[in-house]
Amino acid sequence: MKMKDLHRIEISNMKRMTKGHFFDDETMSFFNSRVETVALSKDNKKYYFVTSEKYKDERRQYTLRSFDFDGMVTITNVKTAENHDFQQYSTIAKAMTELEKSVGYIRK
Repeated sequence: MKMKDLHRIEISNMKRMTKGHFFDDETMSFFNSRVETVALSKDNKKYYFVTSEKYKDERRQYTLRSFDFDGMVTITNVKTAENHDFQQYSTIAKAMTELEKSVGYIRK
């Protein structure tokens, strides 16, 4: 699948549709979180994006998350499509590779 064929949603739109406090400024500040990517989808149902979190003096770590139109944000394991560990990637490059796999994007 080519990048132009993927569905995209801006984080600002997800913020408006999300239930709960995931994108609240206070929550993002507490976890020292950043949204690192736009959200991408191959089917316009489940969108994937990468966040990063940093605790005190530890290195920033990266998490692959999914969003659906029910307003839920979850941590995603692409291989099993089940919830997975928080901060499962040590680099943005590794997280981006998994994001691309999750939406079927093939880099040339």
